[in-house]
Amino acid sequence: MGNKAIVTGCVSIFFLLSIGDVIAQQQEELDKAFLRIIYIFDQQADKEKEQIVVTDTMALDIGQHWSVYYDWNKERRDSIAQIEDKKTLSMIKSVNVLKDNNEILERFENRNIKPTFINDRKGESARIFKNRIQNEIVTIDIGPGYGEKRSYLRLKEEIPPMDWQISEDTLSVMGYVCYKATTSFRGRDYSVWFSPEVPVNDGPWKLYGLPGAILSAKTEDGLFRFHAIGLEQLRDQPIGFPTDRIFEEAKNLKQLNEYRRSKLKDLSISYMEGSNMTVFKKKNPVSYHDLELND
Repeated sequence: MGNKAIVTGCVSIFFLLSIGDVIAQQQEELDKAFLRIIYIFDQQADKEKEQIVVTDTMALDIGQHWSVYYDWNKERRDSIAQIEDKKTLSMIKSVNVLKDNNEILERFENRNIKPTFINDRKGESARIFKNRIQNEIVTIDIGPGYGEKRSYLRLKEEIPPMDWQISEDTLSVMGYVCYKATTSFRGRDYSVWFSPEVPVNDGPWKLYGLPGAILSAKTEDGLFRFHAIGLEQLRDQPIGFPTDRIFEEAKNLKQLNEYRRSKLKDLSISYMEGSNMTVFKKKNPVSYHDLELND
């Protein structure tokens, strides 16, 4: 039998599950976005010794000086889930937490009882803010703590535009004529396609520094790929840091990556029976590659 704990009272549930834990809308405004580019982001991962592809839909909101890159679908998924989860949480009288107890977990699965919550990877939780004028990139992610005591983990970096090699090769992406450029950044080699027809010096994730928006990019090892699928004109869409929690400053990229890996290490699966919830904690069968190999 695995470790077991009983928790009573609805307030404690938030400390166990961190339901509705998203980056808030209250913010310190930095800029106003006039353009949004939607990207499909594919990354290869390993699941029980097999290779799989994990896909996220990402957005890049671009202002005159700042931009922000974030998971386009996660905010909507989490907002809907938060409403549904609060209804469920209001009914809970007790929680039974089990670790690595496959026998009892199989009993629920064999009875065809659907999980109430699955606290696994549901998209990218970080937001990447880019100040193209000052060559500053700020990564903000959900940080340590639980519930009302949770913080944001923030990493500030000075990253000049990459040293790009531009070729005469062309490609059409969403009807825009793009040119090929290559560079190396933090241990990986990149090939990208940028379009001067979209005259902004920006791109997905931390990539920028070309005379046109980067609409497609991939690592030469094939592990990561960004590809634009839509452009949207915006009108004064705010870009800003969240202000609802304290910030814990990350010392370096290594600390941020180690914390993020720790969040993905385990899964929790929760089942409801009447007003009682059983939470199973188990090792995540999926492991992810780091996009940056050095800082």
